[in-house]
Order: sequence, then C-alpha cells, then structure tokens
Amino acid sequence: MWLVIALLSAGIAVFGLLAGRTVQIIDPFDPVKRELTGQLGTPVGPPLSVLVLDRRPLLDPPAGESIPLFDRSLAYPIQMRTFWFIYGWVTGVVITAGLALTLLVYAVSRRTGASARLGSGG
Repeated sequence: MWLVIALLSAGIAVFGLLAGRTVQIIDPFDPVKRELTGQLGTPVGPPLSVLVLDRRPLLDPPAGESIPLFDRSLAYPIQMRTFWFIYGWVTGVVITAGLALTLLVYAVSRRTGASARLGSGG
C-alpha cells in the first residue's frame, strides 16, 4: 500500500514539473487594435508559473522575449503555487489516513489475537 501511495505521489509531482511553464498572461486585443499597435494584448501582472494542460492559449513570445504569452480569454490557467499547495495537503491527508488505517489494523489484529489466546482455555 505504501509503495502505491509513494509511486502515485511521485507521478503527480513529475506531472506538475513537466506541465508547469512560466508565461505572461495577456488580455488579447481585437484584430484592429493588434494591427494598429503591433501587440497581441495587454499584459496582466508579472509573468507566472502556471500548469498548462491545453497548448491552444499559448502564443509565441514577441521578438526579443523568451516568455510565451498566455491568452486568458481561451482558458484560465492554474498557478503552480496552487497546484503545489493542493498537492501538499492531499499528500498529507493520504499519509495521515494511511497511518491511521495501519494503526487501526494493527490494534484490531492485536486485540483479536489476544482474545483468541484467552478463549483457548490457556
């Protein structure tokens, strides 16, 4: 059981590492404004590390920049901070529940074993 929990936890962590990207979220301009300004949209805050499950909202970075743009009108990204926070809480709950179940099984088996010895007339 513990091996399965450890492998599942490691798999989710690797998924988070592979799917996370640093992007600049933008509010896109309409085509006329794009043509006038030469920009794709207005940046919204600083670049963020987000979980990218769908590649459609990703736009190529402007010339001279390395951070891709993320069109938030197509999808709302999940921040990696949120992903790791939820991952930590779920991992803690699963480990706590696993320990509680292990202790419960141990206590029941000890109690069952003790009552079986008492009932044998020994």
